[in-house]
Amino acid sequence: FAARRRQSEARGRLRGLGFAYHIKGTGGSPEENVDIRFEKDGTVSLITGTQHIGQGHETTFPQILSTRLGLPNHIIRLRQGDTDLIPAGGGHGSSRATYMGGTAMWRASDEIVAKGTALAADLVMVGQ
Repeated sequence: FAARRRQSEARGRLRGLGFAYHIKGTGGSPEENVDIRFEKDGTVSLITGTQHIGQGHETTFPQILSTRLGLPNHIIRLRQGDTDLIPAGGGHGSSRATYMGGTAMWRASDEIVAKGTALAADLVMVGQ
């Protein structure tokens, strides 16, 4: 570098070093919404306002729900960015979309498990 600097100076030019940093927050706004619907045909509709732009949501989002609810991945149908199905969403938000959408799915799954547990307990009590 020192030799190139001297050569540049001999031609009346300056040579230096530059540094740049990029900081990207992956949490916080926007918020994301999901709707999980158990359909009559045995499938599960996973509806989210997030629209993928190449991040692989069509793979990761159903995998998150499959893992959380113990469902086979192939019965989950991801539907994204359709305001007829879900009124608001966080958009795509780059890598933040997986974090925000995945968190919304995780929390929705907690509610589904809690409601299902209560329903199952009621059925057990009725059967006794």
